[in-house]
This record gives sequence, structure tokens and C-alpha cells, in this order.
Amino acid sequence: MSAADGTPNAATPFAAPIPGRARKRAQALVGLSRDHHQALKQAMELKRTRQETAQSTWRRFAEFWERQGNTHFIEEECELLPAYARVADPSHQAVVRMLLEHVLIRAKVAAIREQPEPLAADLRELGIWLELHVRHEERVLFPLIEDATGMTPA
Repeated sequence: MSAADGTPNAATPFAAPIPGRARKRAQALVGLSRDHHQALKQAMELKRTRQETAQSTWRRFAEFWERQGNTHFIEEECELLPAYARVADPSHQAVVRMLLEHVLIRAKVAAIREQPEPLAADLRELGIWLELHVRHEERVLFPLIEDATGMTPA
């Protein structure tokens, strides 16, 4: 999935960093953007993991995932995307990419959870994926949804 140097490969939707910067969010998306800030903190920690710290890093991430990460995905899938689908094409590539990334991140979390001891390389890869996923949502998906639904920045 990732090359030895930590860059994602083309076999996943995480292949390319997203240029640009996040913008001020519509009120309806502020909470999700705050969640993204927490996810980026987790991604940074995952990306810095060494095998000696893998167990403690995994414990912290697993707690975050159960408390906030997976719930965040569910909120996007069950509330945000249906609102978008009422006014725009839900088969837009940005939406499809988000959903595919949700599936792959969940699968990676499940695979690590099944390991007797988490591997630092798997945690670093998860960190890369999580960061690129958040950047995609903040820089591409959320502006698309705001523009389509007429949401205005808070």
C-alpha cells in the first residue's frame, strides 16, 4: 500500500496530496472540521510511530477511533452526504473517494486490531491515509458540499 519511503502508492485513493488550504466553514460543518483537527493530531502521532512506541500509540488511536473517529465517519455518511445528495450528484468523484477512503481506513483499523502487537509500519501507513483523507475532505469535499447546498461560512 505505501512505498518504503512512506508515500502512498497509486493502488489507493490516497495517492496524491491535496493542494490548497482549508477555508472558513459553514456553521453546519464547523463540528466536523473540529473533528478533523483532532484526526490530524492522531495522524501526526501515527506517522511518527516507531516499533518501540507502537503499542502505546495504537492504544491512544484506538481510544480516539472508538470515541470520535468512527462516529465522525457515520455522521458524514448518514447526515452530510444525504443532504448533499438532495441537491447534487452523489456519484461525484470527491464523494466516491471519501466513501472509499472510509472503507479502507476502517479495514486498516480492523486489521491492526487483529494483530497480536501493532506494527509500526501499519500505524505509519494509517497516519498517512488519515491525513490525506482529512485534507481531501477539508479542501475538496466540504467546499463542494457548501457550494452545492448554499451553506455560507460562519
